Amino acid sequence: MIRINFDHQIYSLQRFGGATRYFMNLARCLLAEPCTQVQLQLGFYDSHLFPTSIRPFISGIPDNKLAPEHGVLRFFINELAARWYHLESASQQQSLVHHCTYIYPVHRRRTTPLVVTHHDCTVEKFKDQFSRSELTIKVKDKIYRQADRIITISEHSKTDLLNYYDVPEHKIHVIHHGIESPLPRDSCLSPFPAEPAPYLLYVGARTPYKNFDGLLKAFSLSKVKSDFILVAAGGGKFTDPELALMQALGIREKVLGLPSVSQAELGWLYYHAHGMVYPSTYEGFGFPPLEAMSMGCPTLASDASCLPEVLGDGCLFFVSTSDDDLAGQLEVLCYDQSMRETVIMRGAAVVPRYTWAETANKTRRVYELALG
Repeated sequence: MIRINFDHQIYSLQRFGGATRYFMNLARCLLAEPCTQVQLQLGFYDSHLFPTSIRPFISGIPDNKLAPEHGVLRFFINELAARWYHLESASQQQSLVHHCTYIYPVHRRRTTPLVVTHHDCTVEKFKDQFSRSELTIKVKDKIYRQADRIITISEHSKTDLLNYYDVPEHKIHVIHHGIESPLPRDSCLSPFPAEPAPYLLYVGARTPYKNFDGLLKAFSLSKVKSDFILVAAGGGKFTDPELALMQALGIREKVLGLPSVSQAELGWLYYHAHGMVYPSTYEGFGFPPLEAMSMGCPTLASDASCLPEVLGDGCLFFVSTSDDDLAGQLEVLCYDQSMRETVIMRGAAVVPRYTWAETANKTRRVYELALG
């Protein structure tokens, strides 16, 4: 019997995102494995964010109106609770592994084997885009030294980890994420009050390394702007600089922003888009293009970082440093029907490689290695 404890860190700091999704799916699948016990030691937490199958395995206080919002204060309160949880867990005799859900080193009294997941080196590569990058790097260095085993979510992520940190390679294990089954079409909801014009879809945050500005420039250079609009879903409202760039490029009326969308609305957008574009110059894994491919949406992605590794031949690629190449590939995505059909077919073949059950199975083997 192996017991795994997931801590509160990411759930104290973030309401919902890629990392919370990762640990939630990992816990869900590990709970289905024989001879495995899972405890999520969360302190204050939002129960509605967790499926009912996981809630009985959470230690903490759900939906408390007195709890502080996600952030530093909630983190420190939950960290105090974590010390009590550790004492309680350590008193039991079964094999125990602690899987840290974020980058902060665990408290010194902990003696159980420690596993950490390294997602990417965004902060290290783009220091000027993060206000506390140097502190974050120091903290990550400390926990990577403390960890018995480190999981990276792609080969590219492993390479970056070795480039930026002095970590013994034998401690590192590459385990790709899984993706959830696509929402059925009839459970999706349109975010539009009326049927939209034919559109290309961009999903997620628009920080500089995501290259949304490059997409705007390429869109303005291509003839697709005559026949399609560009929909940016999630990532909040357009900023003043983004609006100014659209205006300068003459495409302000061709770009539509949906600041936030539900999962049901996002599913509708994937199913109805003429294509999805993922221009990011750096990723640790990249959920959105795989999600698009799982719903039959032909996808165009940057050839940067881990994306060719993860997406394989399931989508079109453009040269990440070239707005002109992106513009040309946008036209292929929109107008080459034969290529569109081929990409959809190949995408459907790539998606089954990524399941959360397989991710959990490989992760359990890492826990066994951490226990010795």
